Amino acid sequence: MALFNFVSWCLVTISVVTLLWPLNIPLAALAYKVRRGYLPFPLERGEFWSRATLASLGLAGITLVLLILNYALVEGAEFTPEQIQLVLLMIYLPAAVWFLFWSFALEDGIEAVGLFVLYILLPGLPLLLIGLLAGWWRVLHTVVPWLLIGS
Repeated sequence: MALFNFVSWCLVTISVVTLLWPLNIPLAALAYKVRRGYLPFPLERGEFWSRATLASLGLAGITLVLLILNYALVEGAEFTPEQIQLVLLMIYLPAAVWFLFWSFALEDGIEAVGLFVLYILLPGLPLLLIGLLAGWWRVLHTVVPWLLIGS
């Protein structure tokens, strides 16, 4: 049961971070710059911001599809949310990583995985803590019980 709770919290964190568009455009840019480290910057300013915008908007769209499928399968088809969320997360992660790989024209998939982890965790961990302290997650569980399970 702990695995399914973890998957549920992963989906909530991913959803909160990616659906805050356009506020997360600078977060995509920051994740890219942090991922590059001290390496020379290969993109011009305009191209960089357009790629960051494309990446954050595309991930928001993929997340919307994920949430719609989650709702349709759990509420509409009455599947158990635990297995559905696990399968949807396993489908979402490679799709999101591939989209970042394509958006920023990265050289290999490992760069895209690192970029995705930074993009989600840099704002995600503080948001989880703030949500816990403010009581947002109890409200979320009562409003959308199909998304946040086991709370």
